[in-house]
Amino acid sequence: MLNFTHTLSRRPRIEIIRGPGSAIYGANAFLAVVNIITKDAADVDGAEISAGGGSYGTQQYNMMFGKKINDLDIYANLNFLDTDGFKGFVPQDRQTTNDANMGTHASLAPGYTNARQQKYDLNFGAKYNDFAFKGKYVNDHRGLFAGVGNALDDSGHFNFENYFMELSYAHAITGNMDFSAKAYRDYSFRDSLFVIYPPGYANPKGSFPDGFIGAPTFKSTKQGAETQFIWEQTKSNKMVFGAMMEKQRQFDVGQSTNYNPITGAPLGSFQDVSSWANYSANTSRNFWAIYAEDLLDIRDNLKLTTGARYDRYSDFGGTFNPRAGLAWEFSKGQNLKLSYGTAFRAPAFSELYNFNNPVSMGNPNLKPEKINTLEASLRLELTKSTSSQVTLFRNDIRDAIALSAPNPVTGIAQFENLQTVTSEGVELELKTKFDGGSYLSMNYTYQDPKDSVTGRLPDVPSQRVNVVANWQINRQFNLNSQLFLKGSTPRAKGDTRGEVPGYGLVNTTLIAQNLSGRWDGLELRLSLYNLFDRKYVDPAPANTLLADYPKPGRSFFAEARYKFD
Repeated sequence: MLNFTHTLSRRPRIEIIRGPGSAIYGANAFLAVVNIITKDAADVDGAEISAGGGSYGTQQYNMMFGKKINDLDIYANLNFLDTDGFKGFVPQDRQTTNDANMGTHASLAPGYTNARQQKYDLNFGAKYNDFAFKGKYVNDHRGLFAGVGNALDDSGHFNFENYFMELSYAHAITGNMDFSAKAYRDYSFRDSLFVIYPPGYANPKGSFPDGFIGAPTFKSTKQGAETQFIWEQTKSNKMVFGAMMEKQRQFDVGQSTNYNPITGAPLGSFQDVSSWANYSANTSRNFWAIYAEDLLDIRDNLKLTTGARYDRYSDFGGTFNPRAGLAWEFSKGQNLKLSYGTAFRAPAFSELYNFNNPVSMGNPNLKPEKINTLEASLRLELTKSTSSQVTLFRNDIRDAIALSAPNPVTGIAQFENLQTVTSEGVELELKTKFDGGSYLSMNYTYQDPKDSVTGRLPDVPSQRVNVVANWQINRQFNLNSQLFLKGSTPRAKGDTRGEVPGYGLVNTTLIAQNLSGRWDGLELRLSLYNLFDRKYVDPAPANTLLADYPKPGRSFFAEARYKFD
C-alpha cells in the first residue's frame, strides 16, 4: 500500500501497510504497520451479542453496542475469553538435557504445557461534533506454556492489566485544510509468578524443595500528545504535517524470590528482595518527533509519495527515517510500484535495564535497531476477474538486538546489538473472483535471510504458501477454507538436531446468516482448525525442549451472534 498516512475513511477493516512505517508512525513500525479500523456507533447501530465455545474448554462471549443520537455517537464492546488452552506433550525439557550448569535434573517432563488463559477486554468511546473520547481496559491472566526458562511448570503465570484513554479533536479549518489533535495516557501493570525450575531443583549453592521461584512486578505509563495538519494544496497534491511528544515511565519495580538473585543461593523462604536485589530499574525517557508527508499526482497515472520523520529520545539520541514510493499505472489495471524506506525499533526498558536475572541481563548501552527496505512490485489484471502481483524485496537490518551466548560460568545471556541481517526474496500473489462473492486467492513467499554471526538466519523458513478459497454457496451459507504451507526451518549454528520439518495446515469456517423469519439477525459460525490433525512443531532453542514446541492438533470453535435493531 503506497499511501501510508493515517486513514481518513472510517469503514471497518484491517489495513496492512507493507514496509517500514517509522516515517509516519515512529518507533517499532519495523516491517509493516497493521492499522485496525474498528466499528463506530453508526456501523453497529444497535446491539450485538455473541457466545461461542470449543476445544480446550474454550468459552468466549461478546457484547457490542453503538448508537448515533443526533450529534452524539456512543459505542462499547466487552469481550470475555476463558480457556484451558492446548496441552502439548513435552517428553524432555531444559532440566532433562544434561546441561552441566543446571544442577540437579528435577523436572516435570514428561509432562504437558500450560496455556491456560482468562481475559477481559473492554472498549468504549463517544464522539460529539469535533470531539471524541475512547478508552480501553484489558485484564489478561495466562499460563507460561513451556515455562519461562523452558522448564515445565504448571503453576507459573503472567498477569497483565492495561488502561488506555484518548481525547481527540478534529476540525476542518478551511475547505482544503484539516486539523486534528489528541492527548492520551496508557497505563500497564504486570505481575507474574515464574517457576524458573520446578520443585526439587538444586544447584551448587543449595536445594530448592519448592522450586526456583521469582515474582517480578512493575508498572508503566505512556502519556503524550500529537497534532496533525492535512493540507490539500491542489487536487493533485496533499501534504501532511505532524508533531508529537511522549513520556514513557517504568516504576514500582519489585520482585520476590526464594533465591538470592546475585549468588543463586537459597533464601530459605519466598520473600521481597526489591530493596537489595531488584531485577530492573525505575526509569523514564522522553521523546519528541516531527514528520511530514507529501502525496503528489505527477500525472493521472503517476503518483509520488514521500515522507520523513525525526525522533529525538532522551536516552539514545535522535533518528531520522525517510520513505518514498512511486506508482505508475502504465495501462488500465496494470501498475508498477517502487518504494524505499527506513525504520527503527527502540530498545525496551527490559533490554536496557534488567539485572539480577537468572536468564537474561539488560544492557544500558544498546542502540536502536534500524532497517532499510527496498521493494518493487508489478500488478497485472490478467482478466476482468483475475489479478496477479509479483513483489521483489530486500531488507537490511543493522544493530539487531538479541541475546548473546550464555556465560559459560553463570549461564546468563545479555542483550547486545549483535547482528546485521539481510533478507532478499520474492512474493507472488494471484486472485480470481467468481460470481456471487466467491473467490480463490494464493500467496507464495520465498526469502533468504542471513545474519552476520551465523550465516543463514535460524528458525525462519525460506518458503510459505497461503491458499484461501471462499465459496458463497447461496445467500444464507458461506464456506471459507485456508491452506497454509510452511517450509522446513534451519537450526541455529551449533544445534546438532536436524531441520524442523515443514508442514501444511487446513482451516475452514462455515457461516450461516441472512436467516429469514424470527431468526433474522442471527449468524452462526463453525470453525475447524488443523482439519486433518497434522502433527507439527515450532523450533525451540538448543538444550531446552529437544522435541521442540508442540502445536495444537485438530480443534474447533462454534459461535452464535445475534444483532438487535
